[in-house]
Amino acid sequence: MASSATSTWSPPVRCTWRGTFVTTPGLPGTLSSGYPTVQVNTDVQNDGSAAATVQVAVTLTGPDGKAAAQGSTTVSVPAGQTQTAAVSVKVTNPQLWSTDRPHLYTARTSLSVGGAAADSVSTPFGIRDVTFDPAAGFSLNGRYMKIQGVDLHATEGAVGSAVRNDALVRQMRLMKSMGVNFLRTAHNPPAPELVAVCEQLGILMMVEAFDCWHTGKLPYDYHLYFDQWSDSDIKEMVNASKNSPAVVLWSIGNETPDTGSSRGPGIARQLVADIKSIDTTRPVVMGSDKYRSVPATGSPQDLILAELDGLGVNYNTAMSMDGLHAKYPGTPSPPGMTTTTPRAATRAPTGARASCT
Repeated sequence: MASSATSTWSPPVRCTWRGTFVTTPGLPGTLSSGYPTVQVNTDVQNDGSAAATVQVAVTLTGPDGKAAAQGSTTVSVPAGQTQTAAVSVKVTNPQLWSTDRPHLYTARTSLSVGGAAADSVSTPFGIRDVTFDPAAGFSLNGRYMKIQGVDLHATEGAVGSAVRNDALVRQMRLMKSMGVNFLRTAHNPPAPELVAVCEQLGILMMVEAFDCWHTGKLPYDYHLYFDQWSDSDIKEMVNASKNSPAVVLWSIGNETPDTGSSRGPGIARQLVADIKSIDTTRPVVMGSDKYRSVPATGSPQDLILAELDGLGVNYNTAMSMDGLHAKYPGTPSPPGMTTTTPRAATRAPTGARASCT
């Protein structure tokens, strides 16, 4: 897949690449009080030869382009190390991100050392509350929503898999005109441009990592690189999209042959751990065609379900779904797949897309 490439000069004291994470802890409660608490965590790296005391200032800009909140903190970063600076601010009367009104804010994080500017990063984000509930279904900002999803591969007709923003905009506008409000990426991490288009148009997303794990489907597919690169690749996927308000689910794979093997549960456990080492605000799921009947207790399929927050079932009948739901009454099944049934209520509060300047 072709995408854009940039070359960036990095100062000794800087914001790390994709090291800003915007969340809204306790969002439902703070919204009822008229404001959300927006927390901006920024990893600050010091490649200098001496420790640095770094002033970290955060300014939030609203959808109208006006300043919405400001905050600051100071962090001491030893030479050759990285520290996380956390700044929390309150936004009064926020404009929420939704599929109808995809309002976006921007967090500007500025670093200075001894009064001299060192680095800055701008992070577009949206404020929204997402809930998956086993009884009530899916809700966005406290309102029930029927998910109408599509599963699209990364091709644009004659353009192929080259990434052209205008082609992505055209495609997703066509999808939205058909009533689509949810996109499952198939079956690999999406281009950042696609995530940006979805958050600007108001289309929810499930971002998916792999079409195979250790065991491949084709002679020259990703299984050749999985053992060496899967941990770093799935972490990069999360870091690239962790802040987008459009992204509400992570998927660790699609119809992977290893789901039915003894190595499957261990692989799933590691991939889930990779994701949750970065982001614990969104459910982690996978898509599989190996749950057309109820798994035996202790089987690879059964053990993999214990690692997941949800399951996407492909090619299942209504009868098989009844059996699965009876054994796993709270396990979700994400949109863009055959059936959808959530596990425990899970909240994914907010997100942003980061870009260094």
